[in-house]
Amino acid sequence: MKILVFNTQKVIRRNIKKNGKFETQYKDIPMNSDIQEVIETIQNEYNDNNIKNDYEKVPEELKELATKIYYNAERGFAEYETAKAAADFLRKYGMEPREGLALTGVKANINESEGPSVALIGELDGIGCPAHPDAVKATGISHACGHEAQMIAVLGAALALNDPEVKAALGGKAIFFGVPAEENLSADIKESMIVEFYNK
Repeated sequence: MKILVFNTQKVIRRNIKKNGKFETQYKDIPMNSDIQEVIETIQNEYNDNNIKNDYEKVPEELKELATKIYYNAERGFAEYETAKAAADFLRKYGMEPREGLALTGVKANINESEGPSVALIGELDGIGCPAHPDAVKATGISHACGHEAQMIAVLGAALALNDPEVKAALGGKAIFFGVPAEENLSADIKESMIVEFYNK
């Protein structure tokens, strides 16, 4: 759902399915409405949406996964458990993720139809921050960077867009990436990885 602001009105736009086809509906909100009225209107519109009923249990699952990732932060190019959790989630909901890209990266596609490709990217790694209260004690890595929230947003979007009705209405390909090592790695780790690579 998206709020569009014009000169004389606020408009809520949503896509609904009628007779097997999606169509766009608009609902006007007077320009003098306060923010609470806008929020209530959005909530009422959302409550009418069948997608909410279909996935009413999913947000709790995503919150649990976010908590798991948050408290188990991993350094760049070693995000094995985080990548596995993301891939397992995608697989559970009918997608076919590729794993091990750039060591630990994960990728899944929805829809191979012609049209534009749009990618959503979430970062897998934590950052070295031993002073953070939730840093992993053994490594000093934490998600002070908020990457666990990024990954959950990507996984939630993948779940929603993979709904059969939504998927059928897409005019292109949706790509979901979990990417490794966005945070900087120390020189000694980089050097050890180079040595490990060439000794394989």
